[in-house]
Amino acid sequence: MSNTRGGRQNQQENSGRGGYRGGARGAGRGGNPWRGGSTQTRGSPIQTDPGQPLYKSQRFSNSGGRGGFDSNSNSTEARGGGRGRGRVGDRLYNLAPSRMELMASVSRSSGLEKGGDDLKNFKIQEEYRQFIHGKLDQLIKRHYPRRFVNEKDAEKTHRVEEQENVLILFRKLREGVQASKRKDDFALEVYETSLYLSIVFESPRQPPSIIPHLIPHLYQTATCPQPLRLTTLILTLLYHLGTSYPSQTTFFKHLKSIPTALLSKDSKAARWITMLARSLRMKNYAQFERLSRITTLSSLLGGPIHGFLSIDSLTNSTRAQASQEYAHGAILTTLDALRNKARETFWTVLRSSYRELGCTSNSGDTKEWISRSLCMESPLSEDLTLESEAWLDQKAQEGHTRRKEGVEGRWIICKVS
Repeated sequence: MSNTRGGRQNQQENSGRGGYRGGARGAGRGGNPWRGGSTQTRGSPIQTDPGQPLYKSQRFSNSGGRGGFDSNSNSTEARGGGRGRGRVGDRLYNLAPSRMELMASVSRSSGLEKGGDDLKNFKIQEEYRQFIHGKLDQLIKRHYPRRFVNEKDAEKTHRVEEQENVLILFRKLREGVQASKRKDDFALEVYETSLYLSIVFESPRQPPSIIPHLIPHLYQTATCPQPLRLTTLILTLLYHLGTSYPSQTTFFKHLKSIPTALLSKDSKAARWITMLARSLRMKNYAQFERLSRITTLSSLLGGPIHGFLSIDSLTNSTRAQASQEYAHGAILTTLDALRNKARETFWTVLRSSYRELGCTSNSGDTKEWISRSLCMESPLSEDLTLESEAWLDQKAQEGHTRRKEGVEGRWIICKVS
């Protein structure tokens, strides 16, 4: 049994390392590093000098055999490790926490704890990123098909706990990246993915600490390709617009802090986000609804925005494609939250402007107008899209509307007091 465990530990500590972008950012062809098996490098020592890392930019290539993470692997790291019992062949053995599970935090160890500086090492950073991917892969497979459809309270609790654990691992990795002063495509991927997932997972504490490192610092100092920079800039602006709503002080402060080299004030994106903010201030619900459609954003970003996180889209993607998937998921999450907040404001405007509303099977134009005016179509999921009549029924329970007696599909609007 000891030989089995010892060999297993050697396999973990000497596993190959893979890239996170699939070649230069945006490259999506060639082998698939998401599905490639790991390559063992037995006998190679751990590089302790981050200034002379034992790696080459091959780990960002698309070659499938270069240490890509295999979610079907039976290794402890692939399963995320943990205590309990496992099986090799027909033999049972006890699982001790993996080396990655016990990785010391740079900020908490201050270099005094044994292994406290491990995450400053480039090679170990890459192994740790691979370990995090295993955790994230499990989380998405286990929870995300059910996130928006009949998710039970217990399932939601487990999902949130697992999401927070993944974000904690990313935070620990960011500390190592920052301490090692790393500013390559690996560092950029770690910070971008951390931001995207913290927004998708609706973790309010994480984005404010990540954004300043990305914008403008890392985007100005990293010399690698940055295909997701515009998406990230728009995401952070939408994020500040939504979290501080209805105030726009934080939004404008962030907008002014972005150097013109990253976002020109005359660019299409800058004009769009400025018009979007103005439509909210002026309570111009018709303009806001048009500007906040997915089709508008797709045109702005120069390509389609692909749905939301799913098993197929992530496990069958290159890492560059997965990064884009995370970014799109964060954009949709932020946009959905902003439209939800705007809906309540626009409803107040409609209540003060109309005495009655018709919503019958024959009043298709009116129903469509209500749906557009109140931003009822969810960019996040069709399951979250609201129906006009159901909305008015809900508002009746809140005392905002009541059905008109003797007239089917007519609603009396109770004025704002």
